[in-house]
Amino acid sequence: MEISPGIHRAADLYLDLLKKCLTRILFPDRSLHYDLASTSSQIPADRCEGKDWPTEAETMVGLRRLDNLQACIASVIENDVPGDLIETGAWRGGAAIFMRAVLKAYGDSRRVFVADSFKGLPLPDPGRYPKDAGDSHHQLAPYLGVTLEEVQRNFARYGLLDSQVYFLPGWFKDTLPSAPLEKIAVLRLDGDMYESTMEALECLYDKVSEMGFLVVDDYGALPNCRTAVEDFRRVRNITEPIHRIDWTGVFWQKGNFDPPFLECTVESDVQDFDEEAYLEANPDVAQAVRNGTLPSGWEHFLRYGKHEGRRWR
Repeated sequence: MEISPGIHRAADLYLDLLKKCLTRILFPDRSLHYDLASTSSQIPADRCEGKDWPTEAETMVGLRRLDNLQACIASVIENDVPGDLIETGAWRGGAAIFMRAVLKAYGDSRRVFVADSFKGLPLPDPGRYPKDAGDSHHQLAPYLGVTLEEVQRNFARYGLLDSQVYFLPGWFKDTLPSAPLEKIAVLRLDGDMYESTMEALECLYDKVSEMGFLVVDDYGALPNCRTAVEDFRRVRNITEPIHRIDWTGVFWQKGNFDPPFLECTVESDVQDFDEEAYLEANPDVAQAVRNGTLPSGWEHFLRYGKHEGRRWR
């Protein structure tokens, strides 16, 4: 489908406004602290990068990951890549709402699937997934567990709850194997844990069309998620390079080694990156990780260290 410059401009105006509403950059809310009780004023730079926990916003992914999602969806529309859109791990629904909005802006009839437990993340299952041993995401259910009814209300708030939106409530192991999708054009993974990431890949990757996109929200920030992606790609001999979106989000395009809107490739770095050596060589980074300012040395390397020429192995 050829999209005229006029349609692109109109879509950009609508979608730019929606991004700023979904993130509450336009109408600032407060940021929740990790104690799930206290708050502080929003820091616009952190909110733009998706680095805080919003109190009201429908998404915490920031502007750059929404920009990338828009580019992926516009690409599959313009290039007639077959398939629906799905997000696995929706929280308050913001990214999925935005997916539906992009389709509406371009008059496309694809479906958007929203897969989530709608009650938070599961208890770790170290018997099946040893790399999730000790994972504490389930303890954040008061914040991360958003009900199906609330997510539906959020869709409705933006006039986007319609027959093109399908909800898949339940644990991924129960819902994704039988999800009623034949083909997927954009698969967005936001499951945080090794288990949630691996189950989504195992159930859905083969349905992703050639020239379709796989977007991973937590690749940079959460080692369990990153390891699941690396393990799956290694077993399946997936060789398309991984491209960085921002400090944590990445994507690749199935069957294409050079997407037109990529920023830079991270795979060659992450395969050899030595977290322990990086922290030992950079005491300031190690201190920031210890006090919780940074989740990992890998995040610092992606955002700053790579450009500063810091040692990383």
